[in-house]
Amino acid sequence: MKKAATPAPSTPSYTTNDVDERIVQANNKFGLRLYQELLKSEKRNGNKVISPLSIETALAMTYNGADAETKKAMENVLGITGLTLQDINMGNEVLKYVLEHADPSVVLSIANSLWAKEGKEFHKTFLDNNFTYYDAEVTSLDLTAPGTPDQINQWVQGKTNGKIEKIVEGTNRFIDGSVPNKRNLL
Repeated sequence: MKKAATPAPSTPSYTTNDVDERIVQANNKFGLRLYQELLKSEKRNGNKVISPLSIETALAMTYNGADAETKKAMENVLGITGLTLQDINMGNEVLKYVLEHADPSVVLSIANSLWAKEGKEFHKTFLDNNFTYYDAEVTSLDLTAPGTPDQINQWVQGKTNGKIEKIVEGTNRFIDGSVPNKRNLL
């Protein structure tokens, strides 16, 4: 296991006045569209709990490495067309901070990580942006190793104070049985 060498992020201090309404509106619209698509799904058996903000954040993190057609498609899906990469990253950083510090009597911890296939190289800017704006830990490991799911699940369990015990099951399988499309990044 190898962690990316990047400088520690500075500790920001933001208020609700610093929140970029364009990011909030884009996130709200994305979340509503996501729920609409889930309602159309044929697999509606049982209750499902999702976090549109978590999904948007993961896509925004990935957007930092997108280019050409993929970048355009992601802009459309996320509703961020016309915003600069700086607007998006800064907007998400501020939103994360404000949500985590909205009420001192409530503990909300938003944790982000990138799990990279061992030997896979990423652009420094991609890694730096994800670390700086999303406080994302980057870990390089053998995604096919038998102990990898346990390692990822332990990270998740630690970051959620034990509220989520398992997110990955078996090699390259999420707990719901789905398999990630790309095996270079989980």
